[in-house]
Amino acid sequence: MENSQKYRSVIVDDEPIARKIISSYVAQIACLENAGECKNAIEALEMISRDNSIQIIFLDINMPNLTGLAMAKIVKKDIKIIFTTAYSEYAVASYEVNAIDYLLKPFSFERFAIAAFKAIESIRLTTNSLNGILPQDKTIYIKSEGMSYPVFVKRYSIL
Repeated sequence: MENSQKYRSVIVDDEPIARKIISSYVAQIACLENAGECKNAIEALEMISRDNSIQIIFLDINMPNLTGLAMAKIVKKDIKIIFTTAYSEYAVASYEVNAIDYLLKPFSFERFAIAAFKAIESIRLTTNSLNGILPQDKTIYIKSEGMSYPVFVKRYSIL
C-alpha cells in the first residue's frame, strides 16, 4: 500500500460519544481520512451525494427515521460499509447488504483496525483488478479498403 494513499471515510451515528470514539480511532490510522460525521442516515446520504470520494462508512444501525440497514441498501455498492452497533441481532441482515464487517459496541481499537484494513484491502483489490483489465492509452490501426487509419484510444478512469 502506498503511504500517500488516503481512504476517505464518514462516521454515521446518532450518539455523539460513539462518533467521538470512532473519530479518534480513524485518526490513529494514517491512511484513513475522516471526511465527516453525521448524526443520522439522511444527513449522511446527502453528504455522500455531494462528495463522491467517500470510500468507507462506519455506520450505526439503530437510528431515528432511517436505519443503517436501510441506508446501506441505498448507497453505491462500491462504498465499503462497516456497521458499528450495540445490537447483535442485525449481524445476519448485514450480510444482505454486503457489509465488510460488523463491530459490536463497545469495540476495541484493535477490532476497529482489523475492520478498517479489511475495507482498505477490499478497495485496493477492486482498484487493482479494474486497472488490470482497462487498456492503457495507445494507438490502434484500423484497416479499411486497403488503407490503415490510426485511432488513439484513451484510458478513462472509472474510479
